[in-house]
Amino acid sequence: MRHFLLLITLLGSTAATLCLEACNEGTQDCNEGTQDCQQLCDAAQKDDCTSITGDCGEFCAAVTSVQDEAGCADEREGYEACLNDDGVCGGSCDSEDLALTSCLTLYCATRTSEPDCITLVDAFG
Repeated sequence: MRHFLLLITLLGSTAATLCLEACNEGTQDCNEGTQDCQQLCDAAQKDDCTSITGDCGEFCAAVTSVQDEAGCADEREGYEACLNDDGVCGGSCDSEDLALTSCLTLYCATRTSEPDCITLVDAFG
């Protein structure tokens, strides 16, 4: 089953640290012209090309919450960049999808009672 994880772009430089933090928290779109995690998720659900069910905001918040501790920020950034370049239903981001899915799965496998991991697992129904 193809997992469609959606990501928030973690772009910025040392001079843009505040913008980067806001992007990570989903409170500001620092990369004009790209879609954030919730927009990508909503579009994929609308076009029926994702296995993610439920509220996209909750799903994206859970990914944001665990990505740094899980060591998955680079995978998330790469996947969202691919989705923004190739489209949410383009099907050309499978390797980036697999990298992020593997990273988050490994992290959540030992944290099955943590709310964010429960949200991520439940999102795939």
